[in-house]
Amino acid sequence: MDVSTSPVRTFQLGQKKNQQQNRSFFGKELSLLHDNNTSSQLPYLLEQIFRVLNNKLDTESIILTRASPDRLRSLAEEADLTKLSITDLEFASPYETADLLLLFLREIPSSLFTREIPPELIEVQRDCQNDQQEWERRTKELLDKLPDINKRVLFKLLEFLRGLVALSDKNKVRPIDAARVLGPCLFFSTNMESAEVLFNHAADIHVFLERMIQSQHLFEFLADRYGQR
Repeated sequence: MDVSTSPVRTFQLGQKKNQQQNRSFFGKELSLLHDNNTSSQLPYLLEQIFRVLNNKLDTESIILTRASPDRLRSLAEEADLTKLSITDLEFASPYETADLLLLFLREIPSSLFTREIPPELIEVQRDCQNDQQEWERRTKELLDKLPDINKRVLFKLLEFLRGLVALSDKNKVRPIDAARVLGPCLFFSTNMESAEVLFNHAADIHVFLERMIQSQHLFEFLADRYGQR
């Protein structure tokens, strides 16, 4: 898999490095976006993106069809200027909102799964190809190593993806399709070792994500700890 030809790469913002510091939503570590003084479990805009997308689950080819790069760039710049409202998201096309989500995930500097998890993940996938119970046990151990905010985002993402593939007869998005789109977004970081894992083990990563989406026990594990109370 070549990240340069990934659908996600087509809507990179392409901002200069000296502009990155002015960004307030994209390109930030999750720990810098989360406000411990609020009752929200997620960064506010990310929570609203999930809310809007969960009402558009039956949209055909959602997350598979790319939005206009110019339109996406405009929405992303508004988000970074904190001018993107929930009304803007509701009037945006589902493809634009889905691409905003992918862009956000893709630009987390250390990735949602952090720089440490991917090599261990590959090992778990290869060791447990035919043992679902052991795969779930070891995957839970891996997820426990993630920061709490990463686990909360992962839970909301899985909740969205499970709802999406449950309607695959309408939206044409299968678990493996979702896994292939999300792979570069969840595992690629600025760390070269992480990039090598992504390049060299794409098939393992896709199958791992497919299993995550389909695993009821894993979803319940995350829901018990990070679901909305």
